[in-house]
Amino acid sequence: MILVNLFQPLISMASSLQLDESGFNYTGTSFTNGKRYDNAVIWNMKMDAKDVFCIDSGALANTESGYTSEAYTGSKNELLSKIAYYGFTKTSQSYKDFATTQLLIWETLGENLEWTSLPNYWVDKEVIMNKVKKHDMQPSWDNKEINLIEGEELILEDTNNVASLLNITSNTTTGIEVSKEGNKLKLKANKEAKSGTITFSKVANEFVGTSVIYNKEERQSLVDFRLPDNDSAQLKVNVQKLGKIELSKVGQEFGVHMPNDNYSLQGATYGIYDSTDARVGKLVTDEFGKATSAPLILGDYYLL
Repeated sequence: MILVNLFQPLISMASSLQLDESGFNYTGTSFTNGKRYDNAVIWNMKMDAKDVFCIDSGALANTESGYTSEAYTGSKNELLSKIAYYGFTKTSQSYKDFATTQLLIWETLGENLEWTSLPNYWVDKEVIMNKVKKHDMQPSWDNKEINLIEGEELILEDTNNVASLLNITSNTTTGIEVSKEGNKLKLKANKEAKSGTITFSKVANEFVGTSVIYNKEERQSLVDFRLPDNDSAQLKVNVQKLGKIELSKVGQEFGVHMPNDNYSLQGATYGIYDSTDARVGKLVTDEFGKATSAPLILGDYYLL
């Protein structure tokens, strides 16, 4: 067994880098070596087919193998991970998205950027950074408990303006219809809907984990950025079911006497009161002494 193991071929764990031109250029001074680069190419970089971002703007990079990996623990890892997520991961992932995100990562690390051929870079940068700033902010209704009446649509406004970043991650048990329109959350419960908790997150599980840095001697260090958690929010919904009060009036009441000794069953009016003694509706009997209320939330009521 020892001889067999010694002569087994070694399996290399080294990773391979693929470079492609993004079609965009920049002029700036490197934060790693202080050199100025004029009209330099912004490369799209993939390590083992995964998009990675350079954190050594002044170092060399080639399409080649031999990179080793380890957990990335840089002091700006969390900030850079958010930039990578909102600048690239949560986009169409075009070369423009990649190049924009790469420049923004370099600037965050200290790059002095003078010019870029990227259209609208400074506007796109502001949009990305606004999302980054909102990442740790939860919607105003997070961890709240609300009542949702059966059949009615309820619209929750998020005064923190971050709901647009959320995805619904769990709503399998309530049956409540949930949709988003910008920062508005719309909920509707049908007859089968049940009370429960709906959960949301800003980040899908596949993008959560530990950032990984790829290194090779005399080459750029490249990072596959990951966010540390989903940044989730939740909303507890109590579905309030509806019912109706039905009344059947028989015989004489309040001494009202009609000709031919017939007692009127029509037109009798009763107020409907809830357990707080608030009047919530009324009943008016028909010619047969029958009356049915408008839909009411299930609970305790009395008539007067």
